[in-house]
Amino acid sequence: MLRLLKVEGVRVKVDGLINSFEKHIGVFVPALKLIFGIHSDEKVALNECNSKHSGNMDCVNAVKALSGDANALDSLKNKYEELKRFSAGLDAKNLILAYSPNTPHARFALMLYELIKGDAESVKALAYVGWKMPSKYAPLMMQVERYKQLLEQIGDLFREVYNACSSNCNIDNNVQLRLALLKLFHRLV
Repeated sequence: MLRLLKVEGVRVKVDGLINSFEKHIGVFVPALKLIFGIHSDEKVALNECNSKHSGNMDCVNAVKALSGDANALDSLKNKYEELKRFSAGLDAKNLILAYSPNTPHARFALMLYELIKGDAESVKALAYVGWKMPSKYAPLMMQVERYKQLLEQIGDLFREVYNACSSNCNIDNNVQLRLALLKLFHRLV
């Protein structure tokens, strides 16, 4: 967002980003730390899965999938039946990025980080899951009509980002993408 708004000279450190949203990422934190180079290897990430997440199988499978374990990757892909067709084409990194955020704010922050890095596939995966699974964020609130409408609006805004990014995921020369991101930012803050 900073680059979009022409704010220069500000650097976002990925470890600060992960730490800020750690409670909104849950069991996928060790895998994200491995993706972003905060953890040096699989063993360190698995130790965190065991110590902080009581050996949660999603945590363990995410770390193992990043290290090339096809069975662990398949296990994660099969967890989300409603998006099976979409997740079939994702590699381990993009699958974990797409499904890790539990809030639209964390999803948006990871999307912006990946956008700045120029990783279009990660941005599209994050936006797609935000569009197709908005109820993932607040299943208990779904009983209240007002929250249903809010989640639908947020899902629609992630869809706009996904559609804009599908043709050209370069923030510098895609006005539609900038507009979609600004609308999503405005709705979230």
